[in-house]
Amino acid sequence: MSRLAPLFEKLKQEGRRAVVPYLVAGDPNEALTVPLMHALVDAGADTIEVGVPFSDPIAEGTTIQKAHERELEGGTSHKPTHALLA
Repeated sequence: MSRLAPLFEKLKQEGRRAVVPYLVAGDPNEALTVPLMHALVDAGADTIEVGVPFSDPIAEGTTIQKAHERELEGGTSHKPTHALLA
């Protein structure tokens, strides 16, 4: 069973849709990624989609492409550096 299945079942029973914000890991900088995730939950996010910076996000819109570019230039990588993500 998916870890999200119970969430979506609960939302269905409540007659509401999920709030699923998206952020690129490390944008605007690595130190803010986890605090931003906590702020999103505090603001009502049901779950969060976290994008991993990559060099060719052609399927994304301009805003997300620029976030990926900023993070690659800033040194964010696939290797976890934050203690909570390691």
